[in-house]
This record gives sequence, C-alpha cells and structure tokens, in this order.
Amino acid sequence: MALAPVSLLPCRGLAKKAKQAEPTPKPKLTADAPLKAKKTYRPTMLLPKTAFEIQAKAHERDHLWAQRTTVDLYRWQAQHNPGPRFVLADGPPYANGPLHMGHALNKILKDIINRFQVLQGRKVHYEPGWDCHGLPIEIKAKGHLATLKIEATPSQVRDKAREVAVSAMEQQQDEFSAFGIMADWSRETTYRTLDPAYEVRQLNVFGEMVRRGLVYRAYRPVYWSPSSRTALAEAELEYDLNHVSRSVFVRFNFVPGEAFREACADNVIVKRALSRDEQISLVIWTTTPWTLPSNMAVAVNRDITYRLVRVTEGPTAGELLIVAAERAHDLSQRKVGLSEFASADRAKLGEFETLAEFSGAALSGSSYRHLFLRRGAESRPILAADYVTDTSGTGLVHCAPAHGQEDYALYRNTPALAKEPLLSPVDAAGRYTEDVLQCGSVAENLPGNAVTGTGGSIVRDLLAESGALLSEWPITHSFPCDWRTKQPVITRATSQWFADLTPIKDAAIAALEKVEFTPPQGRNRLASLVAGRSEWCISRQRPWGVPIPVLYDAHSREPLLTPENVDHITAVLGDKGSDYWWQGDAEEFVAPAYRDDGRRWIKGTDTVDVWFDSGTSWTKLREEIGAERDAAGAPLADIYLEGTDQARGWFQSSLLTHIATAPEGTVPQAPYGKVITHGFVVDKRGKKMSKSIGNVLSPLYFVKGGATKSDPAYGADVLRLWAARGDYSASMPVGNLIVKHTSDAMRKLRNTARFMLATLPRPDQVAPLDDLATDELTHLDRYVLHKLRELELSVKHDYEVFDFAAVVRQLGEFANGTLSTIYFTAIKDVLYSDALSSPRRRACIAVLDQTLRTFTSMLAPITPHLAEEIHHYRSGTESDPQPNEPADSVFQQRWQGVNERWTDKQNASEVRDLLKLRDSLLALIERVREEKKVRVADESEVDIDVVDGRYPELVRLIKEYPAYDLTAVLGVSRVNVFSSPSGPRAGENPDPLKEAADLHDGIMLVVRATPLKQCPRCRVHIIEPELEVEECGRCEEALVEHKEMQRLKEEERDTKIKEKEEQ
Repeated sequence: MALAPVSLLPCRGLAKKAKQAEPTPKPKLTADAPLKAKKTYRPTMLLPKTAFEIQAKAHERDHLWAQRTTVDLYRWQAQHNPGPRFVLADGPPYANGPLHMGHALNKILKDIINRFQVLQGRKVHYEPGWDCHGLPIEIKAKGHLATLKIEATPSQVRDKAREVAVSAMEQQQDEFSAFGIMADWSRETTYRTLDPAYEVRQLNVFGEMVRRGLVYRAYRPVYWSPSSRTALAEAELEYDLNHVSRSVFVRFNFVPGEAFREACADNVIVKRALSRDEQISLVIWTTTPWTLPSNMAVAVNRDITYRLVRVTEGPTAGELLIVAAERAHDLSQRKVGLSEFASADRAKLGEFETLAEFSGAALSGSSYRHLFLRRGAESRPILAADYVTDTSGTGLVHCAPAHGQEDYALYRNTPALAKEPLLSPVDAAGRYTEDVLQCGSVAENLPGNAVTGTGGSIVRDLLAESGALLSEWPITHSFPCDWRTKQPVITRATSQWFADLTPIKDAAIAALEKVEFTPPQGRNRLASLVAGRSEWCISRQRPWGVPIPVLYDAHSREPLLTPENVDHITAVLGDKGSDYWWQGDAEEFVAPAYRDDGRRWIKGTDTVDVWFDSGTSWTKLREEIGAERDAAGAPLADIYLEGTDQARGWFQSSLLTHIATAPEGTVPQAPYGKVITHGFVVDKRGKKMSKSIGNVLSPLYFVKGGATKSDPAYGADVLRLWAARGDYSASMPVGNLIVKHTSDAMRKLRNTARFMLATLPRPDQVAPLDDLATDELTHLDRYVLHKLRELELSVKHDYEVFDFAAVVRQLGEFANGTLSTIYFTAIKDVLYSDALSSPRRRACIAVLDQTLRTFTSMLAPITPHLAEEIHHYRSGTESDPQPNEPADSVFQQRWQGVNERWTDKQNASEVRDLLKLRDSLLALIERVREEKKVRVADESEVDIDVVDGRYPELVRLIKEYPAYDLTAVLGVSRVNVFSSPSGPRAGENPDPLKEAADLHDGIMLVVRATPLKQCPRCRVHIIEPELEVEECGRCEEALVEHKEMQRLKEEERDTKIKEKEEQ
C-alpha cells in the first residue's frame, strides 16, 4: 500500500485564508492578463538595474581605469601594503623597434604575478628595464649616418645609436602601458643599460672578476659573424635547421708510423703495399671545405676499428683507403666527383676489399700530407680524440684548430702548437686574407674571396682538379646563424677577452639546486648549458657598448689589465661618461702607479658582450635592497621570468656574473629564487612569426583595433586573458579567431558580474554574510558558498604555482555552470519578486555580495580593467568616472576570501545528488515541451517515486528539503514525492497524453502540466486552482511593503517641501 504523497509547493504565504470576494468582481485571469499585469506590477518588482554595460567598449573606456590600476596603484602599494617585499626582476627587452606578441606575453605574465602579490598585501618591487647596446641598434645608427654620406667616427655612431635606443624605449613604454602593466615608468624606478650609473655598476663587476683572475685574453677560435663583423657568444646564435652545406670526402696522403707498421706486421698484403710505396689515403669528411687550408691534424678514436680497403671496381679501382670499419659500406656508395655533374653521370665509388683491420691506436704516431700543405713543411700528425665517432662521416676528422673549438682544445695540448702558430687566414668580413698564401701557390686565387661563397667553391674545384676530392655530397643540417642578421656564422681564431668559467661553474650548478623552476625541466637545461661551458667570450668588435677597460702597450701590444687600473678607468668614466673612452687621451686612463715607467699606451676598441650588459642588472637590486634581502636570507629577486631561449642568455649571464662576484667566504647563490620560462608566440597554424612570411601580428592590433571594422579593438583585458588562458610553457598560438574566442570567454565573465551588479544594492545595504546564521541560508546558498570557497582556494594555489590557464578555466566553469546555469536561475524569482525585507532575499543578497567580491578578486590579476570597472559600479554609481579621476582601486581591498565556516561537504554532496536528479528532469521536461504538453518548464510539475529502502538519503533529502528550495533547484512549479514498494505512485501508470516519465537510477520521474494558476505579479504557477485570490501570498506581502515604502517616501517628500516653504 502506497504512502500518501508529500506535496511540496513553494511556501509563499498561501497558508493564510483565501481573500474575501470584493464587491466589484475581479477580471478573470486570461492569457492576456499576465501581459497587462506586467505593466501594472513592474514598479513593485525589484528588477535588475545597473549602468554597468553589456559591452566593455574597451577602445573607448580602457583609459578610464588605466591610471588607477597601473602607475597610481604601483606607488600606492609600495607605500601602504604591509607584507614583505616581493621582487620580480625584469629581463630587459631590446630597445629596437615596436613590440611584438612575445613582448606582450612576457610582460602580461609578469604583471599577473605582480598583481596577485599586491592582492596578498605584499610590496611589489618591479622595475622595467631595456637592453640598449649591441649591433641591431648600431646598424640602424650607421644607416642613418650613411644617408648623410658621413664616414662616421665611433663617437658619432654612439651618439646616433643612443638616439635610436631612446626613441625605441619611448615607443615601447607607450605600448607596454597599453597592456595594462602595473609599474612606475619614471627614471628612478626603471633601468636602461646605457644609463651611466648602470654602466659603472657593470664595470665594477668586470673589475671584481679581474681581481679574482677570471678575465684573460687569448688567441683562439670563436663564433664569428661575417655579416656583423664581430665575435658572438653561444647565446647569440640561432640554428637554421634547413641549411645546406656542400660536404666533401677528401683524400689525405697517409705517412705510416711505427704503430701502424707493427699492427700490420703479419699482413703480407699490407707489407707488400708498404714496400712498394703504394699510395694509401686517409679519407676525411667535412661540411666546411673552406677550412681545409688551415688543416693541422686528423683526429681518430683509439677504440674504433678502422680498415685498410682496396677499391675493386669503378673509376677509383685499385686505390687504398683508410676508413672506420662501420663507415666503409656508406663510403662505397658515394658518387665520385663534384655534385655539379648529373647524378646519373657520377659513378659510385664501388665495392671494397678489406686488406686489414686495426684499432685507432695503431694510427697514432702516423702522419699525412694534403693539398694545402706547402712543400718542405712537416707532415701533419694524427691525434687521438674521444669525441670522434663512427656514426657519420668516415671516423677520421679533419682538424683546423683556428676554425673549430673542439679542434683547438685537442691541438693546443700538443707540441705542434709551439712549433707553428694557428693559421686563420680569414678576415672580419669572412674573406680569405693573404695569409692563406702560406699554403703555397695552390692557394693563389683564394685571397679576397668569401669563405662561405666563392672561396669555398674555389677550394672544392682545387680538390677536384688535384685528384684529392673523392666525393661531394650536399647535406641539409642544423647550422649556426647570427641571431640578429640571420646569416651563417663561421668559427675564426682572433684575439678576444674571455671570462674563465671553470673555477665558478660548479658553484653555479650547485646554486641552481636551490632554485625552483617552472616548468621543472628548465633546471636541467640551464645546468647542462652551464656545465658545457669553460669560458665566455665577452669582447665584441663594435663601438656601441660599454668599453672593455683595458690599455695596450703601444710597442709590444701587451695589455694593461689590473684591478687598480680597471678601478681607475671606472672612476674616470663614472665622472665623464662612457663616451669619454672614445674622446679622452689614453694617458688619462692610466692609473698613477703605471704612469712613470716611460711606456706609451693606446686604448682598446672592444666593447663588452651585451649579455654581460643585461646579466649585471641584478646590481641595481643589490644597491637598492641588497641589505634587506640578505637580512631576510632571500635571493635578490624572487622571480626571473623570460622565454625559454634565455637559458642561453639572461638567466645564464645573470647567474654567472652573480656567482663570479659573490662575497668571498660565503656560499654563492643565484640572484633568483624561482625561474619561469615561457614558449614562443606562433601563428594560428603553429608557424613561427616572421616578416618574410607576413604572419607577424602586433599586440596593438588586438588592443586598439585594425584599419577596418572587421579588425575590432578588444582592449587590454582580452589580450591579457589570451596570455593567461593558454599553456605558456609551450608555443602560444595567436590569430584573429583565437582572440575572438577569448573575447567571447571574456564576455561571459563580464555578463556574470553584470547580473550580480544589477541585483545588488549598495554595499551599506547588504547584511554581512558572516553575521547570518547557517539556517538562514538555503541548501543551495550554502552549496554555492562551499563551491566558492573551494574555487577560491584552488585559484589561489594556481596563482601561486603560476598555472594561470587553470585559473581561467575554473573561473569560466564556475561562472557558466555553478552561477549562471544553477544559482542565478534558481534565485531570480526571489531577487525580483520577494519583498525587500524578505529574509530569503536578504540571504541571497549576502551570498551574491560575497560571490562578487571573491569573483572580482580572482579576476583582478588577469583582467584588471574589468575588476576595476566592477569595483567602480559596485558602489551604486550610475556613470563612468572622469579620466584620471582619483579613486580607490579594487586592489586596495586586497584578496576577498571566503570564510572557512562555509565549507560544508555534507550539504555539497546532497545538493550534487539533487543536481544530478535535476539534469535528468530537465531532459524530461524538454521532451514534454517538444511534445507540446507544456510551453515552458515552470508550467510543469513533477512526481518523484522512490522504491522503499532504496536511496534512503536522497528520499530523506527530498522530503526534508524546504519546498521553495526544491522547486527552485529543480525548476518546476511543484514537486510531489511518493515512496511506494511496488511501482510509481502506487501502481498508477503515467498518462501518455498528458505526462512523460523516465527512470533516474531507479527513481521514477513523471512530468505533467501543473494545474496551478499563475500569479500575475511574479508569473509563477503557484496558486491552487480552487482559490479565488488576485496574487500569491508572497506577492501580497511584497505589495503591502511596497505601498508602505511609497507612503513613507511621499511623507518624506512632503516634509521637505513644507520645510522649504517655511524657510
């Protein structure tokens, strides 16, 4: 036998007796009545109202929020925030031209971090900087001077370069401001590497490294850019993955040594060949044939097996060749001769007959001669080297110590270097010099030809004509290029200044163990790069930079580089500026201790590597807050954040200069506590942005709009949201459609805030949430607060670990799901129709107020203009502020968290169960609506039939749930609960003409049109059909209150009029 049904009707004052009939009959409620009533009742409703617009109109209104959220905020927080200092060091962008999307991504990520720290009450220390020296600026300066047909002096170049850099900095500062970056852009709180004070600090670091014996001069191979005519550090290289080199396999005439003869003593064939003086050739392979005139050795690996083979067929039949055993087959398949000839006309080298096998050790002590070795010169040695492999080439490596760093490292430890200096017959422009004639007449056509152009072609032709060329093979491979000019780089021996890294790199690697990296793999990358370096070429052959403070003896060219003289030069330049190095007499730069020895001095012309420039930016932090940070046991900067390429650049140069000058007797530490790296910005197809491809997009194109209406101005917040919502640890795609989708996501967040603003009264009219008793809130209210508390904690954690994409994702899910789809839908009726004094409405308002405050806090670091606009309109104002109108910022209120008291896991679990039921019910209602059984959801009511003993908690929850809560959550006019042992509603089957039914985990849901009449004011189907009442009880109470409020307003107005008349 079924239990009697429990009917859950929203409790809206209907328990009172029906109203007595009026003398004049009331009009019958018809389909048209609600429309007429709407006009009548509208003034009595508490409908949403706000001046906060649906559209941001960012291109017109961003400036309204800019000053208070950027410069003013930075200055305010520095003075008023009570927390400890937070330091984010700015890696300086290069002062050359307008900003690109990579700049925007970098600066916005930094700003998000800084703004979050401000909300946490910390004093943010952030000083934007610029990298102002170096070749690109110098090239522009020389271009300007060239139009004037001036043969520019170094001083003229420097003057013009400074103008170029300053102009670019001014442009970039304006563009950075358009991104909503919180900073003080005044001279005192920014830095430029061309500032005199900055240059002096840099020279002091250089002097300290000299004092510690870490700076030296050497003649050795360095990366050299013919297009820039200067040495390059490894950090200044880019790699062209599709570079094509014309590699060659070349014969060197083998001169056997004792070890080889002993290894082959039992081999009759080899002994016979040696006794007949048959020519044996070493086969070397190189991708840089232009370096062959500088060949000074061949390297082999002692542990590799080599073969002496005879070619058995083809144009080279009978030749004896030495090659690594693993490379013999590959060599036999090569086409003979130059690649200019058609492939079909080039025969393969042919099959080999193995005559002998021996280890690389057997070749040690042997020697060889080659085409470019002049007559009378000693044969070149064969040296053992561990870096030689048999995975490519021939297993025999051509060594030109003047043009290869590994070659130099191998050769410098041999007696041969003392007998014969390195031959580097290449000038600054990458052309062969007259020095190449040391190779004899064979090289007479090489001087003046570019080694990577015609010079290289001549070498290949000489090899072919002499019979030394075995095969030419074009190869596509990775090749170093100048990161500025994008042109190929060569390796060339020159006299350069180096920083010795060997004594400090272990300490640097140890210091990285205490640094946190995001993403974590950044640690290994940076540590491996440091471990792989033994020295750092810090000199550049350009005038635009900080001079290397060294003098040279005019006669012997011996350098004068002592701590005392560096200090003296630094003092002179500190007083007169670095330009004076090119203007003053050399004698002025000689310290008194060196003036009386009768020597004449000349000034050096080299400048310091720009990575050394920017890498000493930490000195400004040390000068300003070093003592404070030391006392706190903290690194100078909490965070360094740059692109992944800065593992070769700023991250590394900052680390090395800081470790190199760490106070003696202390454990050196990195200048940063955390390192965050981001990827590059690519186009919508994932391609690198390039002017040549035409896919470069300016960030201002998105902020301020393009030339046509189809290129809208999205404003700073949309650009910032784009930067935050992607995975910045990888490549970040950007394009019109991507930014449009970001704008759509932004609009949803904005509309969520707008609903709350439109329904909330002024803050002073809101009951503090924490003053309300728990039972004053509905289950749904408490569920939303629980979810809000969870969200706040999760978002706060994600900000702390720099996972901004997770922040954006969770905010979107909460706004679109928990709020818009569930909570706002459920409470609209209360907000609009309840009396102003309704306890239920009072609780909803308190929940919304807390939600908006917390929601705004979570948005603020990413979208500060939106947060500031919400804050402005929350006060109840009805208009935008005037430009630069002084006002408190939302950031001054700090982070608006949710009281832990509202964590209620039990209630959250129960409401989640109801929401699952709701999902099934909504699907069923939609079916009923499509079948024309109801028009809209609130015209329906639902029967819930649960079998006894199943889902006892859900049954209890449904029966105990307050009627209004349940109907609001489920979105229907009435809920009837049954609990039967044998079927739905005691065996009754749904009427297919009027009802629809479905099962939800064993619970029968039956939906039908409700017989309840619609209240003309609140438009809710709530009035029992037998009642002759005009409005529902809830609306009657609201109308009474509204009438009383109107009476009080009229009395107040009349009183004011009377007082005015009496005056």
